[in-house]
Amino acid sequence: MQEHNGQASGFMEKSLQYLIPGYKGYLGARDIAEDDARIREHIVSGVNEMISKIDIKKLSYTASLQTASALAALEKISSRLKHVAETIRYAGGSMPSFDYSSFSAEKCSKLKAYDEFLYFSMQEIKIVISGVEKAEDTPEFEKIGRAAAEWSEKYLAQFRARKDIL
Repeated sequence: MQEHNGQASGFMEKSLQYLIPGYKGYLGARDIAEDDARIREHIVSGVNEMISKIDIKKLSYTASLQTASALAALEKISSRLKHVAETIRYAGGSMPSFDYSSFSAEKCSKLKAYDEFLYFSMQEIKIVISGVEKAEDTPEFEKIGRAAAEWSEKYLAQFRARKDIL
């Protein structure tokens, strides 16, 4: 079983290295700050992509006053995603007091695990947000909004826990 987990982790690390230009996978302590910045920028880029799709949907609802509730529901989704993006963008990287000499292989493994969660969780919410394109009424938008709110709380909690390592 450990062999499978090692293979999966190796695959995930290679995938992240492919998806995020310059990401090395915390191979050395000196790479921590650079890799952290790349991961955070990748997340923000993905969230902004989802916000753009919601904004396109909002444009289709601006023609009528009867769609005010749908616009409000869509705006709630956008604002929740914007909160995630801004929190991650301005969270900062490794702390100035970060001691590279104390950064162990165990901490590298923990960071990789958090990064894997952040990546897979982003894929899950992208599927939920893609439902905005097909949704046609306020109750559907509100359902997606509730899922986005729940996701953002979990996502930011994991991001904060990850940041505690740094």
